[in-house]
Amino acid sequence: MADGPLAGADVIRRVTDFVATRLLRLALLCLSPGLLIFGRSLSAKALGLRSLLTVGIAVTLVVSCGLVQFRWLPTKQFITAMFYGVGPSGALVIALEVALQTTAPRRTQDFPVGWSAFAYGADIGGRAEVTVAVENDFLGMAVGLMTRVNPLLSRAQAAAIRDTLADDFEAMAERPELERLPSMLPWGVDFTKSDREHGYVYCPPHAVGAKLPLLIVCHGHGGNPLVGCLPWEGLADDLGFVAAFPTFGYGNWEHPDAAAAILRCRKAVTERFAVDGGRVVLAGISQGGCGVTRGATAATWAGLVYVSPTMEPQRFDADFAAMSRAPVLVAQGGRDINVKPRTVDAGVAALRAAGLEVTYVQDPDADHFYFFEKRADFAEQFRAWWPV
Repeated sequence: MADGPLAGADVIRRVTDFVATRLLRLALLCLSPGLLIFGRSLSAKALGLRSLLTVGIAVTLVVSCGLVQFRWLPTKQFITAMFYGVGPSGALVIALEVALQTTAPRRTQDFPVGWSAFAYGADIGGRAEVTVAVENDFLGMAVGLMTRVNPLLSRAQAAAIRDTLADDFEAMAERPELERLPSMLPWGVDFTKSDREHGYVYCPPHAVGAKLPLLIVCHGHGGNPLVGCLPWEGLADDLGFVAAFPTFGYGNWEHPDAAAAILRCRKAVTERFAVDGGRVVLAGISQGGCGVTRGATAATWAGLVYVSPTMEPQRFDADFAAMSRAPVLVAQGGRDINVKPRTVDAGVAALRAAGLEVTYVQDPDADHFYFFEKRADFAEQFRAWWPV
């Protein structure tokens, strides 16, 4: 009988994940045609055209089948509509798909210094869906829309988010080596777990034979865009550590496979880059905090970092403390509407009650995007705390 509630909860979660996955894929499909207008490259415009045609075919099929069902469209006209409306469009969609696949970057691009794209699970060689350049076009369009329709954001907060991203995108456009990297966003997003085990690595210039500390960063909800990883570059240069950014699908790090995925990432980066496996720090932003909490008890870490985090205080018990004795940095915005400050306060209290050494930084004027909008302030706190 003990397995009954767990089995029921598992079924509910699977159904919820299935529905959420389909809805998000539909949203991506409906938003992607905007790349025809906002895309800077031919690849972006081709992706936008493919999405537009796919939506058009789907609408044509649904409407036509509905008309036939109610006998408002004779069979002959239905066949004609399918031939002229769906046939050529479908052929063009296939042609665009082939073109996008053959011109897309390879998923894995390892470089001894600078930014790399790497795989750490099963072999996922071949081509990525799109480049970071296309990813940035899509993100700029999506964020521009979402910040304008989100009722929880003030006009000033929404404008600040758009302006910050616009500055980052402009800076990235001046570095072609970044925009040519493969996108890690889950275009075929799956809420259940990581769709593919791949990510980014940044390795700063270092002496030949040197072994550097490693920082692993778990991304938040929405995926693993390169623009979200770049703020760590300056810190990696200043403090001399390698930074790794594993992709875990949409970012549901509470999934049971999260800890194992983090350890696979750690092993792969340690083996392939100039990393000292004994000096590894685990960090998480927003929902990535769940990844830190789960990864903390799966291995030995030199430090733990929670930024605007989902913390799950109920997990900070004696067993957690026994497994993790690393110093902890928690950074939070006092105006965060995504993760309420009181939940982070509770998490910090639970960590301290478990006997961990916690440095808690709360900026009263910052919101959930504190890490990006006030990166200089965060960098100062991070440098002062950095344990290795």
